[in-house]
Amino acid sequence: MKLSLNEVKDYFLGEVNYTGKEEEVIDIHIAFDSRLVKQGDIFVCLPGKKTDGHHFVMDAIKNGAIGIISEYKLDVPGQYIQIITPSTEKALQNAAKMFLERSPIEQIGITGSAGKTTTKEILYSLLSNYKNTLKTIGNFNTPIGVPVSIINMAETPQFFICELSASYPGEIDHNLSFLSLSHSIITSIGESHLEFFGSVENVFHEKMKIIHALKPGGKLIINGDQSWGQKAKKENLAVLTYGFMEHNDIQAYDILERTDGFTFKVRIQNQFYNDFHLPVFGDHFILDALPGIFLAITYGMMEESIRRALDGFKVDFGRGKRIPFLKDSIMIDESYNANPLSFEVALQSFIKLNFPRKILVMGDMLELGSNAEKLHFELGEKIAQTDIAFICYLGDFGHSVRSALKSSPVLFYSFKNHDEIEEFLISNLQQNDGILIKASNGIGLHHLARKLGSRLC
Repeated sequence: MKLSLNEVKDYFLGEVNYTGKEEEVIDIHIAFDSRLVKQGDIFVCLPGKKTDGHHFVMDAIKNGAIGIISEYKLDVPGQYIQIITPSTEKALQNAAKMFLERSPIEQIGITGSAGKTTTKEILYSLLSNYKNTLKTIGNFNTPIGVPVSIINMAETPQFFICELSASYPGEIDHNLSFLSLSHSIITSIGESHLEFFGSVENVFHEKMKIIHALKPGGKLIINGDQSWGQKAKKENLAVLTYGFMEHNDIQAYDILERTDGFTFKVRIQNQFYNDFHLPVFGDHFILDALPGIFLAITYGMMEESIRRALDGFKVDFGRGKRIPFLKDSIMIDESYNANPLSFEVALQSFIKLNFPRKILVMGDMLELGSNAEKLHFELGEKIAQTDIAFICYLGDFGHSVRSALKSSPVLFYSFKNHDEIEEFLISNLQQNDGILIKASNGIGLHHLARKLGSRLC
């Protein structure tokens, strides 16, 4: 984002201390972690419960920052830009809002309890093969991360795909305050962040706020295989449902599993599209692909181009990536995050795979509040009904899972750290084993998955 000094004042709701000329144009590229600042960045001082960015200004300057955005005046040399604003968070959101209002960008918002990142990545793989498309990167789905993604755009795209977090009451309101969505997507709804929401119904109502940010004529596309999708459709005419069931507006059918993924057909209301292929490990990825297929067709992308983009889709680490491992075994890396819904979906796909023996490396599902014991026990009951050989567990709720396995042949082993799991897993590995790795991100199993995967590199 390139702005004159006068524009900087309007965009960031503040005053500018700088010895440069008023007409000078500044290339604004934001960083909010002083350790990650690169040459030419503007460092944003975000106050927080544990750390305060105002204390790390000189670290940012040493790493190459050309200026800062702060909530009060700091002792910074005059050759560095200082933008002083009452709230750095609101300043970022206002700058993003003004940029979007002055740019003809099709904005597509995605939220949900499970599948939202994969839905975003598949949609991006489709639209980026059609027109200039940008997206929120990694976990930049918060009221800080989304505006930073917008401000840091190197160019103005035709499409901007933004994943939106709703992990506590009101968070999605802050994101939606600066967005005007052409279309929106709600993926599966389930027991996520119950520590803050209390019930799945409250989660649903929070996610449904996304419909209020739609432009006239925009559609909310929601998973209609769940009762929540049907409820949303009854409440609003702007809603379309997707899923595997026939009652949906957008349906995947004739699904066939192959050694290299799945083939399937799609019906969009009364129109039929054939011969799609996704190189993935579970059919839940097809569910995640349906909103993207619908939007690609809606925006005029040719059917053959959609096929090529889906065929070339690559799953990222932590999101279901298949990784070759020792003794011709395969790891399914689902380590990025977990809640009861996403865990059950991954588990159902895993047990369908044709491995001679299946191993589950798992850890706690976090932010479930007073429901945590019960939900871990219920997950254990589901695991007990599978053909999983044994579990390697890391976390505080292993006893709840273990207690649900008492009458099951599934063996349970608890560990204190990643190194213990690695040692046990390798010493007990057999030829052609299948290994699913899944836990909430705070458990850190993604570090273990990367370390294990590097053994064949």
